[in-house]
Amino acid sequence: MKILDLRWPICDLTSGLMQSKIENRKSKILLLALCPALLAGCLAAPFLPYDDRDYVATEIVTGHAPLSELFLKPAGACFPLTGLSFRLEYLFYHEFLGVLHWAPFARISNLLLHVLAGLVLWRICGRLRLGRFGVLFVTGAFLLHPLACESVCWVSERKNTLSAPLGFGAVLALLSYKWRWRLPLATVLYALALLTKPSALGFLPLLLALSLKPVLAWLQPDPAGTDSQFPNSRSLLAACRLGVSVPAGAAGAVPPTRWWPPLVFAVCSAAMVWFTLRSHIGVTVPPPGGSIFTAILTDAEIIRRYLQNAFWPAQLSAFYEVDPILSLLDVRFLGNAGLVLAVVVLTIWSSPRRALSVFLWFWFFSALGPVLNLVATSLLMQDRYLYFSEPALLALIWLAVEGLWQRLAARLPEIWPKSLKPWRVAALWGLLVILAVLSACRSQVWDNAYLLFGDAVRKQPRSVLANLCFADTLSNLADKLETQPGAAQDQPGQAERYRARAIDYYQRACAAPDLKRLPSAGLLYLNLAHAQERSGRPEQACATLQALTANGFDAPVSLEHGMMAHERLSALYLRQKRPADALAEASQALALSPDAPRALLLAGQSLEALGRPEEALAAYRRIKHNAPERTAAEERIMALSAAPKP
Repeated sequence: MKILDLRWPICDLTSGLMQSKIENRKSKILLLALCPALLAGCLAAPFLPYDDRDYVATEIVTGHAPLSELFLKPAGACFPLTGLSFRLEYLFYHEFLGVLHWAPFARISNLLLHVLAGLVLWRICGRLRLGRFGVLFVTGAFLLHPLACESVCWVSERKNTLSAPLGFGAVLALLSYKWRWRLPLATVLYALALLTKPSALGFLPLLLALSLKPVLAWLQPDPAGTDSQFPNSRSLLAACRLGVSVPAGAAGAVPPTRWWPPLVFAVCSAAMVWFTLRSHIGVTVPPPGGSIFTAILTDAEIIRRYLQNAFWPAQLSAFYEVDPILSLLDVRFLGNAGLVLAVVVLTIWSSPRRALSVFLWFWFFSALGPVLNLVATSLLMQDRYLYFSEPALLALIWLAVEGLWQRLAARLPEIWPKSLKPWRVAALWGLLVILAVLSACRSQVWDNAYLLFGDAVRKQPRSVLANLCFADTLSNLADKLETQPGAAQDQPGQAERYRARAIDYYQRACAAPDLKRLPSAGLLYLNLAHAQERSGRPEQACATLQALTANGFDAPVSLEHGMMAHERLSALYLRQKRPADALAEASQALALSPDAPRALLLAGQSLEALGRPEEALAAYRRIKHNAPERTAAEERIMALSAAPKP
């Protein structure tokens, strides 16, 4: 009888573990089958704006510059591992296979990396003992939420999908209590995540906390069941039947604290902060409101909007407009901060594992910290900024719902159904399918720039970047219609309509309240002048360029854009047969940049029109040999040299 009494629990335990593994495998397969919904509407799309200019068509990616420049000469947002991944794809698809249109393959790579991040997150949730349903909800919602469309559909966001599995992998390594190599692996993965995207710096507080023995011990469920996901489970067998993975730390084998991991994490972080500041030196702008204090006040609204987008993803946009909050007594700050605080308190109070919920809020805010505008760019808020924090928020939602469910079951034992497992499964998968459908709908706007930025303008009409990018798209469409053979006959008047709309949206961008957020407003006014000139309004183009050169508005203008404005004015005056004015503008451009090849060419042409060939020859000869304008300059040098001298 004793043998039988021992055999049956062992058999029951084994069957429970096998059933849990089979159910987990089925769930993973179903999730993987739903993930392509993220690319359903844009898989065949070409590279979108910023993809080709700043990422896949850079000299490093195309092989015209050495890969070492990724590490030694940071420029823009193409960070070392991100640029390396694009370089490998370019070699394989473009050069080896001869695929010119390889944007779909780049998006598939983004999706595969996103799935890899989800699989790592599945293991993290198992280590945190969220239960089979909790693991499925957190991982499934992370993989299928429409917030992920920006990271997966926009090739530029490879840095997001590549750094997430590395950062999550570092967290998982520290949660692997018994593994002796967990600290070295976490260090390597964190360093690689930083080389992929600097905002992975948000993992630093999380990794430092998980390196400490008291934190790991604090996160373990109470053996007495008072702070357990399953407070009524009195045995390991009950937990295994429900698919809960029991970490080694449950037996008290929490690893001791080591002194060197925090030091290595800090050194890696300091190096990446220096690297990031060097690469973003041209795009950083003052914090919203002008100070760190006002940035913190403004972030209260931004965090509230992130929570809103996670719960109700109906107003997702490629760009967002955020008005700075300047006072602690502002109603917007009090209301948004109050709502965020209420959500924090409610989720912790309703959670059956409050220690874990506190830790998850720590994860949420620490991962979001690097993008909370203390060091600000033009983009105060983006969907992709929530990518590293979203798993913690989803786990908080699950714990809150689970805690409320347990409280209702305890208070209403007579009327509360005893077994709702089939309904819970159906409701959970129904929610995941709804998220997949929403993601498929959201992915359609990433099919081309017109849909993407048109959607942004509809949802954020006061955003300067939304209006500017949509106007650029309309202007480019008009230029293509005018240059393509037969396009003007097939669509008569369409180019003019596009350009008229572009001018309207450029003017809206000029009047946007966040115009000052641009690193330089010069590009906006240059593009507006181009559209005005191409639409047959040279006087308006001159007025726009003159306003730009005078710099009589609050928005900043870079030296480069100021020089380009003088060059544009010089070219415009030459076409209007005003060589003296053209020479004056070219001279202004050369005063800002003495070796500017286009300004030298325009100066030479102006001098020729004024009957001063010797000075024109001197201007042409100053143009560098590797400049594109050198060919036209050499033609004029030969013509002037061959001309008889008076």
